[in-house]
Amino acid sequence: CNPHIVIRDEMTDPEIRAAVNVALQAELHQIWDMEDEREFDIVQRLLSCDNRPVWVLHELGHINADIFANPSLGGMHPITSAEIDRSLMMLQGTLGGCEKILRTPIYTPYTKFTSRFLFLWCNLLPLAFFPLVGPVGTVPVTMMVAFFMMGIEDIGSRVEQPFDVLPLWQYCQVVDQSCEQMLRHSEILRQTEQSFEMADSLGSADGDEHLYSFVDPL
Repeated sequence: CNPHIVIRDEMTDPEIRAAVNVALQAELHQIWDMEDEREFDIVQRLLSCDNRPVWVLHELGHINADIFANPSLGGMHPITSAEIDRSLMMLQGTLGGCEKILRTPIYTPYTKFTSRFLFLWCNLLPLAFFPLVGPVGTVPVTMMVAFFMMGIEDIGSRVEQPFDVLPLWQYCQVVDQSCEQMLRHSEILRQTEQSFEMADSLGSADGDEHLYSFVDPL
């Protein structure tokens, strides 16, 4: 699901995991400053852990408890901190559901037997269609029926492992774009508020009354 990872059919599981680690490390290098010792240490600990989503949620909970909820460090309002903690708990529940989907063992012989049975059934279709459609229509009718049946079987096999075939990276990009838009919006509103405060201070110093209009910067 990551466009930066090239997975071939002949690759083994260790090779796929190594490619995922390389792609993740390259992505983290674009986000974190590797020359900063603390950020470099965070990236290395993230890459070395076994379950990275759990590690990220644990770090977010630690930051929320020690920094965001700490009044001496200019922490957030208690209600806001509690909402962040509640959101983290929801993410943990969602992560547990995804882990169940990914880690639940599937009876492999069931899939193999279905594929073999369907292959044999499609090979025997010409014997059933020949008396009905004749020699001219047997081949196209058989191919059409086999195409639909094989397609349904392939879809069922892919649904068994949704995390390997679905374009989840696109969802991550949408979330990232939404977060960046919120940051840009907050920065624009902060600059607009500062400009209004500066204009008010200049107006009060001059003793003149000014009429300002607020326009949504977005």
